[in-house]
Amino acid sequence: MANYADLKQMGIKTVLDLRGGRFHKPRERKQCEAASMDYISIRLSGIFPPKPRQIRRLLAVLEDPAHAPIFVH
Repeated sequence: MANYADLKQMGIKTVLDLRGGRFHKPRERKQCEAASMDYISIRLSGIFPPKPRQIRRLLAVLEDPAHAPIFVH
């Protein structure tokens, strides 16, 4: 994972984590907030197709100019 301060310096406003989970989420949220960035977690399976509500939420984040630019991983 990139250094969060570097992402902020590049102009990133939001980190969108598609992994989520109890191990990644708390640590990454804390690091993003320390770098004055928003953190959004939408956990996708990687095995099963996303559910319609996950797709709607993902598109809502990506289409909202208030979140841009977004770093997605």
